[in-house]
Amino acid sequence: MESRLQEQIANVVEKLKIKSQDYSSKNGMQTGIEEIDVCMRGISPGELVVLCAQRNMKTSIALNIISQIAITQRIPSCYFSNDFLLNDIIIQLLCCNSKINLEDTYRGAITLDDFNKLSSTSKSISSAPLFLKHVNTLSIENVKNMSANMKKKHGVKFIVVDFLHNLTCNNEFSSYEKFTGYVLRQLKNTAEHLNISILALYCNIEQNYHEQECLSGSEHFNILENNVDALLDVRENKKAVSTNSLSAETAFAEILFANKIGELKFIEVPYQPASMNFLTDSAVKDMDEMPF
Repeated sequence: MESRLQEQIANVVEKLKIKSQDYSSKNGMQTGIEEIDVCMRGISPGELVVLCAQRNMKTSIALNIISQIAITQRIPSCYFSNDFLLNDIIIQLLCCNSKINLEDTYRGAITLDDFNKLSSTSKSISSAPLFLKHVNTLSIENVKNMSANMKKKHGVKFIVVDFLHNLTCNNEFSSYEKFTGYVLRQLKNTAEHLNISILALYCNIEQNYHEQECLSGSEHFNILENNVDALLDVRENKKAVSTNSLSAETAFAEILFANKIGELKFIEVPYQPASMNFLTDSAVKDMDEMPF
């Protein structure tokens, strides 16, 4: 069907106007990490967000976010994983919410006071609309079907997929980049179709996670080109500091925020390494040019 250029342009301009109005008035689910919420204006239904970090760091950030959404805001949420066993997820969830030393918990070295804190936290978590699912094989079809079922049965509005590298599908691809692109597009379609928000965890398993742990420029653009609404890339972990407002047990995660409309910012998010509890008083800096 053909139409005059004037009509085509008018339609595109109208769509851009509506999109701009939606973005300026956006007020999605809060992650609990203040500067991420400032950058993203919260996570809205239909959005796909990718979080890239070290194996432990990405899970910890995701658990902090899903805790804020499901436990604090009481929004039905679900965590899909085949990277961590269910008990490990629960232990990390308890520690980050009660601010108890994670290593001591695994070693059985927590004090009676810490145990009481864990018990109290477990009660508040138990009543939250939070669903944890560990599956041996996490295929893209499983994620789509489970998401639809959780939305229908429990009204789930937020889903974490941990993590992209473990997803499988029936299709064959000539490169890992094409596979990742396909998976991201499928997740984005699922988010839009079900009107839910999805946080997908990502890490480059070929990299050694030391000083060079971050996405390359090409990977960054490849992810955003696949209908991803926002990318959170943990680029550096800074040592613990002690100031008047922060304890000596506080460290910082430097996160690159980027979205598909071209915004780029560095965020410094404080957290407690012992419990992996992320704090809210962070700092954000606009970038004059791209860091690649």
